[in-house]
Amino acid sequence: MSSSNDVLMEPRRMRLNSLDTWRGLVIFLMMLDHVRDFFNRGALTSTPTEAGHTTVLLYLTRWITHLCAPTFLFLAGVGIRLQYEKAGPSRGLSQFLATRGAWLMFLDFTVVSMALNFGRPFFFVQVLYATGLSMIAMAALVWIGPRLVLVVGGAIVLLAPVAILPLLHAPGALALLRTFTVLPGPLPGGMGIVLYPFVPWLGVMCLGFGYGHVFRLPASVRARTIAWTGAGSLVIFAVLRGLNGYGDLSPWKTWPDATRDIESFLNVTKYPPSPDYVLVTLGISLLIFLVIERLPEMVSRPLTTFGRTPLFTYIAHFLVLHCLQIAVGLSLGYPLRIFQNYVATAVGVMFASGSLPEVVRLGWGFPLWGTYLVWLTVVALVYPLSRWFDRVKQSRQDWWLRYL
Repeated sequence: MSSSNDVLMEPRRMRLNSLDTWRGLVIFLMMLDHVRDFFNRGALTSTPTEAGHTTVLLYLTRWITHLCAPTFLFLAGVGIRLQYEKAGPSRGLSQFLATRGAWLMFLDFTVVSMALNFGRPFFFVQVLYATGLSMIAMAALVWIGPRLVLVVGGAIVLLAPVAILPLLHAPGALALLRTFTVLPGPLPGGMGIVLYPFVPWLGVMCLGFGYGHVFRLPASVRARTIAWTGAGSLVIFAVLRGLNGYGDLSPWKTWPDATRDIESFLNVTKYPPSPDYVLVTLGISLLIFLVIERLPEMVSRPLTTFGRTPLFTYIAHFLVLHCLQIAVGLSLGYPLRIFQNYVATAVGVMFASGSLPEVVRLGWGFPLWGTYLVWLTVVALVYPLSRWFDRVKQSRQDWWLRYL
């Protein structure tokens, strides 16, 4: 028979496990998106969420991965809140957030950029940069309290489009500042690209920090609160998107058939994340969390492993993915040179017109079913690495493991 302490501790432990599982699901889906980028035929020449220029399965394959970044930043905020609740704001917490944030930014500019582009130096500035700089900001924001941070987060998410407008035609240094803060864009001289300017994503992290206490509530209250929050977010999204104005700078339009109508309606802007994008993705993701808490252990265990080793798994999957692309490409007779600068080539396609790059002209890429097979292969290759590192983290208490 369980003691009263066991009964009291079990819900808390289960909630933390379910947060890891939720994060692991994000990583699982993220791998699909990146495999599609590297292996899907047409990944460099088409937009999979553009109504009228896609298939339903390709659209869904890309759209479902929209959940990844906002959930990841939201969960980072939740994690900070759970640390905050142990002792409130402290110098130690702020120091950890600042140093870990700087470390994540360093990894994005070095290890991750290298893993994505084996050829010339190319800075691919994305989610680790946005997460890292947001953590540095949170090192200060935790001192104003969760309620105010929640208000700050909501204001950032809702007002981000206003902040962009004055900087749209900014010259010189202001243009570079805009690129790193509010609006994605290429870096000077073809050095790279910033896809995740940090300010809108800081808003999402603030929302997670302000909302994080919900995951400490008793199970029934927690489930009811999350259900109302998720459903409410979707209702607000539907209203804003229906107005076809402020909530997203990319308007939707009607089509002759219902399928393309829905595709256009849901084609919200991720770069940078619009209010509509944040509302619909977090709304759906919160409702998915309610399902995650009820998953059988056989299903949740591998996801939980990924969720306990997010940074390690994130870096490992890029290395495995790019090396696998080269190995498969060489085995099929493609030249090595078209894969070494693959990410730089993809960015060039995004921002330049003219002749197609060699990797496209040579016909590289698999149909969608082949892309799914590669995705499962990458998952199978990365999982043993993540499981090994999870065991290392559970068996050792070295300080540096907190940074991995």
